[in-house]
Amino acid sequence: MQSLQKSSNPDSGILDINLEILDKLDTQAIAIGICTNLKPINGILSFLDWRLCGGIAELIKSGEITGKLNESILLSTYGRIKSPCVFIFGWGEKETLVSNFKANLQHTLDVLQKAQISDCALSLPVNLANAKDIAKLLLKEKLPLRLSGIFNPDTK
Repeated sequence: MQSLQKSSNPDSGILDINLEILDKLDTQAIAIGICTNLKPINGILSFLDWRLCGGIAELIKSGEITGKLNESILLSTYGRIKSPCVFIFGWGEKETLVSNFKANLQHTLDVLQKAQISDCALSLPVNLANAKDIAKLLLKEKLPLRLSGIFNPDTK
């Protein structure tokens, strides 16, 4: 599996996202952390929803995806993109992101490890400045998986 082309600063660990890049992303999984306020759908989730013909929006509308703390959802991409699966993790209320960040990230990594995911790209419910800092830290860590990078959270 090849790593995704990163944004203008290849050492930042931040991945830009558009449909072309999403279609070429060659990872075992895409892992997305979300908060409870899911409307409107944006970022990587909106691009995936487009590729999955509105399937994510339907799951949100039906209450199957809520963003509640410790929620873990596994979706197939049905071959519509190279990555065969998407994990969506509930990170709770935006107000608790800072206090629960380490626990949420650990839960995400634990689930991915149990699912035997060895290669993924992450999307976290943070701003770009925090995503850059987190990406630098995570890329230096010895993780149980190969991290392609963290998607740019400011992509609309």
